[in-house]
Amino acid sequence: MSNNGIMEVKPNAYQWIIDKISTITTDEINHPENYPERSPSPDLLVIGRITQIKNITTLKGDEMAVFQIEDLHGTAQVVVFTEEYANSGEFIAENEIVVVRGKESRNTDGTVNIIAKKITTIEKVAKHLLDEGGSKNE
Repeated sequence: MSNNGIMEVKPNAYQWIIDKISTITTDEINHPENYPERSPSPDLLVIGRITQIKNITTLKGDEMAVFQIEDLHGTAQVVVFTEEYANSGEFIAENEIVVVRGKESRNTDGTVNIIAKKITTIEKVAKHLLDEGGSKNE
């Protein structure tokens, strides 16, 4: 990760959440050949910091966005289509640390996008996990 990443923003504050719920890293997304033990999954959870946001207005006038998510292993592109943007657009901000639930989409050139199904802040996830009786030490 670059010097502006998650651990520099909140040193180790969220590592327990990453360990508990993250199902994939950006390196696994971008270089699946390095992870032969990883089986393809229709659903993934990645945690990282939002960078390089591009807000888009569709021809129908709806809002959507594309951004980079940066974790401890690199970056990946996230596409947020109009329906999910309407639900979670408020969380899409530079340097916001988020949890993205989505699916992988491989382009013909080999690049990968994460198609977002749900985005929420890591603080909301932490509160939810703690309210459910989880702890940072599990």
